[in-house]
Amino acid sequence: MAREIWHPAPCPDGVKAALRALCAGNANQGQQQTAMSWLMFDCCKIRDELFVPRRDQVDGQRVTDYLLGRRSVGLQVARAIETKMGPVNSRGAPPAMPPQPAKPEAASEPKGPEQIPIVDDAPGQPAASAAAAEQSQPK
Repeated sequence: MAREIWHPAPCPDGVKAALRALCAGNANQGQQQTAMSWLMFDCCKIRDELFVPRRDQVDGQRVTDYLLGRRSVGLQVARAIETKMGPVNSRGAPPAMPPQPAKPEAASEPKGPEQIPIVDDAPGQPAASAAAAEQSQPK
């Protein structure tokens, strides 16, 4: 079977190993270059002519559009690599986020008003706070 333009780019074992090392964060310089070269030039075809006249027996537009989409991804990556980075913020790095409080594991369902325990903060007052009891008494 003939290889069509829209088929995935061939990926030799050396490139697969380089991509895996890159994703794991432990690729050496050669592996990084191999992985990026394969992505940019084989997958995204950023150096290829992508116009395909009459390739799909109508006008070639769909195949050309597909290849331009692949190339667009590569050009975005290349632009991000080549663009100068802005100056570092003079105020420094933002402060670390505070740790999130631990959530109780036993609370699987939210409690409704009838399930919330009423805290008796005034001794001798049944099921109501001392402030509520004082407001209900005549003056």
